[in-house]
Amino acid sequence: MGTGRAARGHRRVGGLLVAAALLAAQPAHAVDVPVRAAAHPTYGRMVFDWPRKVDYTAAVEGERLVIRFDQPVAAPLDRVVAALPAYVAAGRMGGDGRSVEFDLKRPVTLKSFRSGNAVAIDLTPAAAPAPAPATPPPPAKAASPPATPPATPSASVAPAAKGGTVKLRAGDHPTHSRLAFDWSAPTGYTLQRDGAAVTLLFDRAAGIDLSPASKAPLRNVRNIDQFKAPNGGLAVTFAAPPDSDVREFRNGASVVVDVLNAGTRKAAEPAPPADAKPPADAKPAPPAPAAPVKDLPVPPGATTTSVKAPPAPPPAPV
Repeated sequence: MGTGRAARGHRRVGGLLVAAALLAAQPAHAVDVPVRAAAHPTYGRMVFDWPRKVDYTAAVEGERLVIRFDQPVAAPLDRVVAALPAYVAAGRMGGDGRSVEFDLKRPVTLKSFRSGNAVAIDLTPAAAPAPAPATPPPPAKAASPPATPPATPSASVAPAAKGGTVKLRAGDHPTHSRLAFDWSAPTGYTLQRDGAAVTLLFDRAAGIDLSPASKAPLRNVRNIDQFKAPNGGLAVTFAAPPDSDVREFRNGASVVVDVLNAGTRKAAEPAPPADAKPPADAKPAPPAPAAPVKDLPVPPGATTTSVKAPPAPPPAPV
């Protein structure tokens, strides 16, 4: 009898150990991490906007870039590939659920760093090896100069004008977080939205102190950063909740960006099939009266906006 009870006890303990091992082997729930990426004049940058601090390693292994985190991750890697076509060809999640991999298009030098909870990866083109010296060809006969000198190709992007220093004001409101960029003179800009990434591209080069937004964390703005746009102008990027609406307007020489609370961005309605036909008895709707321009609402989910300077009202509160 004692031997039977002991055997049953051993089997029970063994079953518990097996169950515990199976539970430990199951991966934890992956964290949805927004990703930003942008091509800069001399390098490409990708930023993983983690909601909390994580440990990581980044390395170039052969023709792959491998980034390993200490927590399970889920990230939209296709946005990185689309933003950095000169550096990466494809991206995929690692089999361990804690790493991401990219196929490299060219040799690169890798640099990584933290910005708050965000993990930033910079890729710089590696210097190509110097070619072996070749035997110089025999001297050629001097050619007659062309009748007209060849035309110099014009630059594809016009250089940005100098804009001095920009003051940033930042603050949280019940329905939104606000960033106000106080320029000394009206400046053109473009706002771009890609998932959680929001980027402001200004037409002027300027210095800016981002500490008002980074030292006092805003509810809807995370990991704000700046870089030089391809035309040399100031560019500011930050992460916003993917389901929050972003609206912008000009107030005199200031550019104001409001990031509304999460849940305010509506998903785009799917387009009807190309071969869909209206019912036979359907009557065309009468045309709606044109609304005055001043009453047109800001369209939700707008991805790119260019604005012009109206008359200067008093500064907007932050």
